[in-house]
Amino acid sequence: MNEIKRINRKFLFTLISFVFIVLAAAAIMVVSGIFIENNDITYAIYFAVLMALMFLVATYKNTLERMTNTSYIIKIRSNQSAPLQMNHLKNFDQMTSVLHRKGYSRLTYDNNHTLFYRLSKDSVKRMNRRFMLEVVVLIHKETDSFFLDVVDEDIHKIQQQQLAEHHKIDRMFITQIKQFNEMNDEAKESIKEIVFVKSNIGIVSVINIGCHIPSNLAVMLYSDTYSPSLYYKYHIEQIKSFI
Repeated sequence: MNEIKRINRKFLFTLISFVFIVLAAAAIMVVSGIFIENNDITYAIYFAVLMALMFLVATYKNTLERMTNTSYIIKIRSNQSAPLQMNHLKNFDQMTSVLHRKGYSRLTYDNNHTLFYRLSKDSVKRMNRRFMLEVVVLIHKETDSFFLDVVDEDIHKIQQQQLAEHHKIDRMFITQIKQFNEMNDEAKESIKEIVFVKSNIGIVSVINIGCHIPSNLAVMLYSDTYSPSLYYKYHIEQIKSFI
């Protein structure tokens, strides 16, 4: 809760400082128009102030978006839900069959991972004509990290292929799954490295799942009681449908 209060205070302070700067810039322009008789100098001041404001708007917008996305993760952690019973994840071969039945296609299989993907029209906001990309990555036991450079390359390949077919993707859901025989602190910390980014250009959600084989539990950082977006809720529901 303290983290939430801290990020809220920081957000409010940033917003107030932005409003103060805008008011100060407006005051400079008004004073210049009243007291400076040389129009060339006045217009030069106007131009300089407007250029500075454009830069500040972009900077503050990025800062506020970053703080907002950070607050999403903090609130998810504060409202974390319990691990889920596994139905299919205990056996990756069975998981492969489940994903195929749900319309996923396999793109990559190598020593480190297997990647499946599914492209569909936006079913959350049906008026949106753009597409959603859903990616499921099965991380092989010998691989230490959830985040692999080759996965980024695979996703980029899918995006380029779909772009060539005039499919604009602005919603992306990535589920990364790894089996664990021991759920130690290192494993728990790696599972917590989730992403939820919402901006005017799209949404990206990344959730890591640790399959604890001895307890038959799927461990992940998620929340049933807090949702930053309907798309986050959609991602969680899809995960529950195949674990």
